[in-house]
Amino acid sequence: MLLLMLPLAARRRSNFARERFRRSPLYQIAEAAAPRLQILNPNVQIQTETSDPEQLGDEFFKQFDVVCVLGLAAKSSFLERVNRICRADNIKFYSGGIYGFHGHFFTDLGSEYSYVIEESKNKLANVSIDDGADNSSTEPSAKKSKPSEEANGDDSTKMVKQCMEFAPWARASNPDWSCGASARTIRRTSPIYFVMLILQNFIDHHGRSPATSSHESDFKEICSLRDSILKKLQLADTVVPNDLLRQCIAELSPVCAIVGGVLGQEVIKAVSGKDAPLNNFFLYHGVQGNGMVEKLGYS
Repeated sequence: MLLLMLPLAARRRSNFARERFRRSPLYQIAEAAAPRLQILNPNVQIQTETSDPEQLGDEFFKQFDVVCVLGLAAKSSFLERVNRICRADNIKFYSGGIYGFHGHFFTDLGSEYSYVIEESKNKLANVSIDDGADNSSTEPSAKKSKPSEEANGDDSTKMVKQCMEFAPWARASNPDWSCGASARTIRRTSPIYFVMLILQNFIDHHGRSPATSSHESDFKEICSLRDSILKKLQLADTVVPNDLLRQCIAELSPVCAIVGGVLGQEVIKAVSGKDAPLNNFFLYHGVQGNGMVEKLGYS
């Protein structure tokens, strides 16, 4: 599995796995976290790659079964490129980020992802039987139901294969809101999805996430981006209020743990092919303390 993350200099305050005594801006978070991650996972071989992810060739990504692009410093063009490589080679793709009290991750397991679910064999079947009444009457005999014999004493389960379609990042991050399911759900979509779009636009312009060192200027710009994006979608500014945007600067370790924990469970499910995965955005609202799944990018 491949994990692509931000340089440590951009994320010093939030990652508890890194070694605290290493402070070089050039020191990568993967290198910083590797020793402790190895201790937590002694049976797993952990390797680090410190090259600029955008300079890595297509063949580099094709050697993995799962690719996770984590951290909001990834531009849309990079996410689309890696996702396109993964879909072409049937590689499981995840991306995500944490912003203040909130966070998300995106899942693309391909156009035809197969998995199995456990289903009980004991689906009660109602069987009509005669109650012994006199059949000479013109009235129909009374009926009653009892469980089928198959349902008695057999508590076994069977594995049922199912299939699910996933939308690519390019379509899920820019759905056609004018038609289909998207048109019916836009006003019910979690505001965290629109926060993600706003911050992704900021990153595409600046190549970085909003920072505490430039909080006021960054806040003004993300408010401006909010206005233009919501106006284009014909949504009121109140969908993403100023207070919500103010909560999105920097990262909080507890939010990283919550979103990362859910993401870890999803990766295990995808690799094992057991149980239905989340499709396709998981959006965590830290102030409300809840997570929502939004299925976007489908006609």
